[in-house]
Amino acid sequence: MSERDAPNANDVQGTSAGRMKVATILDSHTFHKAIISLTFVDVFCTLFGLIYLVLSSNCEPESEWPWWLEALDRVSLGITSIFLAEIPFSLWAFGWKTYNPFGDHPYAGLHLFDAFIVISTFALEVGLKGAESEVAALLIMFRLWRFVRLLGGIAVGAGDLEEGRSRDLEEEIEQLKSKLDNLQSENSELRRRITEVQS
Repeated sequence: MSERDAPNANDVQGTSAGRMKVATILDSHTFHKAIISLTFVDVFCTLFGLIYLVLSSNCEPESEWPWWLEALDRVSLGITSIFLAEIPFSLWAFGWKTYNPFGDHPYAGLHLFDAFIVISTFALEVGLKGAESEVAALLIMFRLWRFVRLLGGIAVGAGDLEEGRSRDLEEEIEQLKSKLDNLQSENSELRRRITEVQS
């Protein structure tokens, strides 16, 4: 799955083993599934909190909120923190080209947009308290964009996988053709010998 161009020894000179390992982890199916799951949990927490605040009959101060609403708020902040921590690791592993929308990386604009959403959401969640913090929660809806982006990465990765399989099969076909040519030559030689012996 190659949504981002993971560094490899041919593309990046002096790439450290640690950087390669982080790039491999960030670009793995498991990591993408975890991000998708966290995004849905975060959206659930946010929507549930917003629905409760909108439907509650009175506008309670934060100190009178139910404990579970505070728990949902903390879970959402924790998930945002995880997304925030991913950004510097991604920058280190994949480089600035991943976030440069004017470069040649096909998903750079999406990565930049995603980073902007995560950073602004974190700043607003930490900076605003009480019901005002629910305004910041609306930004979480933009994180569904991350899901769309990851699906695009999965599609690109599947294409890369099929392309790799196709190359492998072509190489195998060439090897088999070569073996067939050798066997046909050997067979012709053996037939010639048999004909000579019979004569």
